[in-house]
Amino acid sequence: MRILDIGCGRGGFTVGVLGKRDATVVGIDSSPEFLREAKRIAPQNCEFVLASGSHMCFKRGTFDEVHCHHVLEHVPDLDSALDNMAESIVPKGKLYISVPHPFLEKILANLKKGYIGEQMHRRIIDSRDLTLMLRSRGIGVKSVEKRKFFIACLLTYTFMRGLSYEPQSGLLEREDAITKLLDKIIRWTITDPDQAEYGRKSYIKGLLILANIKDRVMSQIYPHENYMEAIKE
Repeated sequence: MRILDIGCGRGGFTVGVLGKRDATVVGIDSSPEFLREAKRIAPQNCEFVLASGSHMCFKRGTFDEVHCHHVLEHVPDLDSALDNMAESIVPKGKLYISVPHPFLEKILANLKKGYIGEQMHRRIIDSRDLTLMLRSRGIGVKSVEKRKFFIACLLTYTFMRGLSYEPQSGLLEREDAITKLLDKIIRWTITDPDQAEYGRKSYIKGLLILANIKDRVMSQIYPHENYMEAIKE
């Protein structure tokens, strides 16, 4: 199996999640600096290529699975990026796409001048519009899920406080007590309670379960992203 991760950044997801599977994984990004860091942590089954969603160099049907998380709002040419995704994947191949939720995007745009523009997010993407754009390219969206309430809270607080962060990665340049707490809760929500090691602190499993439940429930009200699963028809 061959997997493509578009907009891989420093390779955290590419290596830490996709790289643990029995597959050849290719991560692409337009930042040479990010790719240098990604290559330093890459296992043998992961390779990194300087490219972007709008300008890819792969043959038609190269990949069995494509991931594109929080990238489409950044690319200069959305149509080209979607065309490349559709061409790079085999028939019946799976696509996993995440885009910021429009409700949160509009709030952040009101909190920070220039948030929607060339320097940050070039566009607000509605999952219904994206579904139609994918369908016109022979890709059928099977599910759309609202996710990551606590990340939405962290971003909102960051923008309200005017805290500086790196636009491409979202990493804060300076943290305070609130952002540290929210970051810890976010880590709880992405930890599988059945896989975590607790030692003598068995109560931590209960905290992880509660954090996961809270995140899923509140994400229906104030989500960070729409997570879409699709298949090439």
